[in-house]
Amino acid sequence: MTRPALFLAAFALACGPGDPAPTGDPTPTDTPAPDPLSISPDSPQTLGVGDQVSFDVTDVDPDQAYRVTLVHGDNITWDGDGNAVFVDSGTGTANAGPSDSYAGLFHVQYGTLPALAKTFPAATDDPAAPSAIFPINGMVSFGVEGVAAGSVYPVIYHNGGESTFLEIDENGSAIEHYIVGPEITIEAPPPPPPVTVEPSTPVTIAPGDTYDYTITGLNDAYKYRITLVVAANITTPGDGTGSFVDSGTGTANAGNSQDYALITYYNTTYAVDPPAKTIPAATDDPANPTGITPSGGEITVTIEGVADGTVYPVAYRNYGASTFLEIDGSGYPTESYGVGGSLTVATP
Repeated sequence: MTRPALFLAAFALACGPGDPAPTGDPTPTDTPAPDPLSISPDSPQTLGVGDQVSFDVTDVDPDQAYRVTLVHGDNITWDGDGNAVFVDSGTGTANAGPSDSYAGLFHVQYGTLPALAKTFPAATDDPAAPSAIFPINGMVSFGVEGVAAGSVYPVIYHNGGESTFLEIDENGSAIEHYIVGPEITIEAPPPPPPVTVEPSTPVTIAPGDTYDYTITGLNDAYKYRITLVVAANITTPGDGTGSFVDSGTGTANAGNSQDYALITYYNTTYAVDPPAKTIPAATDDPANPTGITPSGGEITVTIEGVADGTVYPVAYRNYGASTFLEIDGSGYPTESYGVGGSLTVATP
């Protein structure tokens, strides 16, 4: 589709795949692009977090410097054909908004950027002598990566005028040559399946007896941790959820559950030696967890009664900043987890 005007910061030199995007010569001019610009793809795009899409802008002036930026969806009204009205930053320039919270540029031309960028070149670029992006083989290419749920628009424009930002009139319309690409919607990742610990109803055993719990709704690609929490340290309505007493570090305090019960086996055949209240041990590294790997989305654990008392088996994905179950200020986990029914050890 043919497009009217453009909004890009142009590159000085071509670079090989994987190389940093270069800047510098040739020296740009302020001559507007003589032809309408085109962008492809020109239809709305949907990305997941971490997904990427690349765009090509054609019909560009080979001697013109361009700039590309991502504008937050709330700060732009797009007509679907390359034109838009922008929110004014208060200085007669378009306000891109917090677009970098939702997406970032990962490459410009053939160069991979060292980090995701909201705009290239940066806002500190001098419009009187812009480093900018220069066309290569009659084209400007760039790629966008999703960061979080939201929407952005890629905007490419002539990197000249009085400001390095896109200059707009009192109505919010650009007064520099530019083009707006299609809306890019970034979708939040689907919530993890609920972790279910069965049975969910109370169980009573005698010291020395054992009981098996089954944990389902797991992903075989992840590592999990199972711990026993004393009844005094958890509040649960019995639906697999609960809030926990804070250990003082933003993690759940399991209490002295080892005094009442211990995990002796997992996945039926693997012995826990010595039996423990938590598997894997508290020293496990969450950045590189050993964890317990599900089989077919399932883990089983065998719990043996030690002395009179009540515990709850809790399973959670072993990741985050701590190997312990991380909780918010109200005591609710911020990681994927599930709570089983209570296990009471009672001497007959």
